[in-house]
Amino acid sequence: MKALICEGGGFKTAFTAGVLDAWISAQYAPFDIFLGVSGGAAVMACYTVEQYKRGWELVSELHSDSSLTSFSRFVKGGYFLELDLIDYIWDRITPFDKEKATQLVQNKIVEFACTDLHAGVPIFIRPAQGSDWKRYLRATSTLPYVSECPLVIDEQELVDGVFAAPIPVQRAIELGATDITVIRTNSDSNTWGTRRSKMMSNYLLKNNFPAINQLMQKEDEVYKQVADLIKSPPKGVSIQTIVPQAMQSKVLSTKAEALKMDYRAGLEDGLDFLRRAR
Repeated sequence: MKALICEGGGFKTAFTAGVLDAWISAQYAPFDIFLGVSGGAAVMACYTVEQYKRGWELVSELHSDSSLTSFSRFVKGGYFLELDLIDYIWDRITPFDKEKATQLVQNKIVEFACTDLHAGVPIFIRPAQGSDWKRYLRATSTLPYVSECPLVIDEQELVDGVFAAPIPVQRAIELGATDITVIRTNSDSNTWGTRRSKMMSNYLLKNNFPAINQLMQKEDEVYKQVADLIKSPPKGVSIQTIVPQAMQSKVLSTKAEALKMDYRAGLEDGLDFLRRAR
């Protein structure tokens, strides 16, 4: 079986949207398994139902609304990242094809990676037939202190999958995938596990969210394990990656032109991938 994995990355997923739009325009949809994380899951959802440019529309509309993030709101006791706005824009743009999504989950595996808030282990949630995908996408994007969290699904308190399963290659293998394609938003050497972020994690998360803090402290190890698995997959499994060469956007803040450049780079890389594949 063939699997597609889309890494998260906030506004960096403009690159992912470009890759997937190139594939939609070429009617390239060979995948049996779809695994998405955070913002990558939202853009991937648009690809699963073959809605050209909807992923880009989502990212660009979020970028154009200055109320998405607000430090002053955070200082006053609110959330830095407003997930309600993401839900609002998801509904406001080109309508998500719910009928096609319902048909899709009958024959394909669609999972969004989350992290169990208390156990710190990966949890993979599947949108059921006829369900509102928006709720599942929200679960894979919630961040302690940064946004409203956790989101409860099936009595499990869930937060962003980036902590426990930032690139769920192992999950794809467990589901039976033998041909895996990973769309990255970071290079192997560019992760969020800096010394500064670890210190901030200790300050904010150690007491109230210890399991998430522990994952933050060993982030380098988590990414190294994934990188090693990609380079040396099990026998009978092939893994290919699409990695941006020079990402212009940042996770939660970026310039409009940078966003467009990353989207165009994704289009080009998506077409290059197709030329090699065919």
